[in-house]
Amino acid sequence: MTQPTEQWRAILEIVERARKTTGHFAVASVDRHGIPNITPVGTVFFREDGTAFYFDRYTRALAENLATNPHVCLLAVDRGPLFWFRSLALGRFGGAPGVRLYGTVGPLRRATAPELDRVRRRVRPMRLLPGGRLLWSGFDQVRDITFTSARLVRYPAMMSHLPDIEPGACARIRAPPAGSARRRDSSRADQGSTGRPAATQSWIPSRYLRTLP
Repeated sequence: MTQPTEQWRAILEIVERARKTTGHFAVASVDRHGIPNITPVGTVFFREDGTAFYFDRYTRALAENLATNPHVCLLAVDRGPLFWFRSLALGRFGGAPGVRLYGTVGPLRRATAPELDRVRRRVRPMRLLPGGRLLWSGFDQVRDITFTSARLVRYPAMMSHLPDIEPGACARIRAPPAGSARRRDSSRADQGSTGRPAATQSWIPSRYLRTLP
């Protein structure tokens, strides 16, 4: 199994905070005329290899845009009252309040048993209510997202103490250099069973992503 890099684990920590406080991620896409669209998607699941998948339901406009342009930007923002209160009280952020993830979306496919299990566990509390049973059912098809780069949500006035990222090259997610042991190990781990993309690596400084103490 592919082991996540320290930087990707930090990104996963941000998106998990965002999911818990917001309930969804904003996924931006563009249609064939160049008109943008933002779709809230609550069934995005991240993997440890720098990829994710989401259930293609209630995403009609997004699906139509992907037919001509597979590129997307996923925005995750921590809206937690405690996170923001502590940050404002201290006058600084202890970590990035959000992250933008850029990538491409793959074709529609049938969900695997483990993927179905993940969505069922996530929506189980909502399905205790009548409306939840109406909305949170019929999940059986997914799309994969392969992330290629990332950019943190920044508020410089409260983040000057944190390590900076090179302008124009913010937190690129890329495979390790050719021939490295890490790449060889990742390739072996990914081949054969899942068909998912090879492991990626984020070069975001881990201290920049750390949450408040």
